[in-house]
Amino acid sequence: YGAHIREGTVIGKGSVIMHGAVINSGAVIGDGTMVDMNAVVGSCAVIGKNSHIGACAVIAGVLEPPSALPTRIGDGVLGICIGDNAVIGAGAVVTHDIPSGAVALGVPAKVVKSRDDIGEKADINGDLR
Repeated sequence: YGAHIREGTVIGKGSVIMHGAVINSGAVIGDGTMVDMNAVVGSCAVIGKNSHIGACAVIAGVLEPPSALPTRIGDGVLGICIGDNAVIGAGAVVTHDIPSGAVALGVPAKVVKSRDDIGEKADINGDLR
């Protein structure tokens, strides 16, 4: 029970790590971010501020070679970059960069619209914490 947080991980202020999550060595979790149940954040992955990593998501990491770029997920959302405020659909397999503000779905994930096209949604982050 509980989460597995490996040595060398940085967890930002106000972040929530749910039970069953695994945060591997060298990962950085930004302030106010939630890593949901059974999610895995790989070695040296960088998750931005105020983001949400959904239940059972796997964020690939990179430990070697030391020169490799880490996976980075921007603020508000292997060399793949998911831009700030992007939305990735459940079960999507992201194989290329997703620009800021994009909504991507499918296997492999494809940008289907802009986040501006989906309107406002209820802010439930406060209720989850």
